[in-house]
Amino acid sequence: MDEKHVAITLGTDVMGWTKEEAEFMFPVWNPLKNIYDAWQALERLRGSLSVRLETHSGGWYIELENHLDLPISEEGKTAQEAICKAALNNKTLQEITRTG
Repeated sequence: MDEKHVAITLGTDVMGWTKEEAEFMFPVWNPLKNIYDAWQALERLRGSLSVRLETHSGGWYIELENHLDLPISEEGKTAQEAICKAALNNKTLQEITRTG
């Protein structure tokens, strides 16, 4: 998934914007490049999650614990990358459990 696709997917699936709004906001709102934007997406998920973010092996590690007791852990070169990966995986997990 390229940078634009990640930003638009997080914009629609996590932030609750329409696709048109998310496309308009990119590249000004880019959670892969801007830690504030990544943190903003994480804040949207916060109510249903416990979050641990730490440096790890020269990069960043994040773990999300959800009400399903299915933790999500991701690594990234930057904190933003780790946050975006975890947010996308959390959204996928929610969709799977809703339909399955």
